[in-house]
Amino acid sequence: MPRVEMTAEQRAQVEAAQRESRNVRHWKRYQAVLLRGEGTPVTVVAQTLGCSAASVTNWTTAWRERGVAGIREGVHPGAARRLDAAGETELVALVQSDPQAGGYAATGWTVALLHTELTKRRWRASPRTIRRTLHRLGWVWKRPRFVLGRPDPEYEAKRGRWQSKPDPPLRAAWAKRGQPANVVISGRNGRRVLHGALNAATGELVQLIRERSRQDDCLAFIEEMGKRRPDVPKLLIWDNAPPHHPKRVLEAAARYHITIAWLPFRSPELNPCEDLWRLMKAVVAANRCFHDLDALAQHALAWLDALTAEARLLCSGLLGAKFQWLST
Repeated sequence: MPRVEMTAEQRAQVEAAQRESRNVRHWKRYQAVLLRGEGTPVTVVAQTLGCSAASVTNWTTAWRERGVAGIREGVHPGAARRLDAAGETELVALVQSDPQAGGYAATGWTVALLHTELTKRRWRASPRTIRRTLHRLGWVWKRPRFVLGRPDPEYEAKRGRWQSKPDPPLRAAWAKRGQPANVVISGRNGRRVLHGALNAATGELVQLIRERSRQDDCLAFIEEMGKRRPDVPKLLIWDNAPPHHPKRVLEAAARYHITIAWLPFRSPELNPCEDLWRLMKAVVAANRCFHDLDALAQHALAWLDALTAEARLLCSGLLGAKFQWLST
């Protein structure tokens, strides 16, 4: 390539632009033109600046044609957004909706669920893109808080229908930045108790919904368990809750050929069902307060019934090393 002829005025312009630049990429372009103006060969300039000879040639040609403006690096628009304005609108609408309405067994949208749903709707966006888009639109991942709902003028009429337990489990969820994420509770402590026993070998689940966990309720659960293959002896690993010990309950267990093995006091970590209940509450009841406890109980039963036997064993930890002692 022929030598680059550069006047003193032209050199001063390039040097001034180089001094004002705070970008290393721009500085390298200016330096390449200055070195070529001194007669340095293209290959030497490329080796000195750590770039290709073609880049040095292109920068020099651009300077010849347009002066200092030709050396400056243009704007890099980057790849087109995977989520345009319409996609962002749909993403925000999803975050504000209930995932259970879309058939998902979850109480809030995670990035993984959003990615799955957007893919179904033919939006090709990675989980990282979804997370960055939500942050850019002012959404953050944070834990909500309880807020006591104030009764309206029709409080007495609604009193019999609003029975939700005031403290559903809280889980982090997407919420607008600067705005509190609230879970409204009624302040009235109604309850439903799910009694259940999981077959550690087959994953079969015996379940019974009761209003309490008292002597009569435990007796009803023993009777429900005894109806399953009544001629087959059973071993029930039970915790040491006081309602489990009355004589009526123990006599019913003996009548149905159920042998009870008691867990140590205050040791829920030794009960596989506790892990299953914990996951169920996180999926079914987290961050929401049901107006009808019976609907909540049926929702919990439906979630348990939808699990396969293997899934129940997996969720309860029975397929891991945690409960290998049960085989002994």
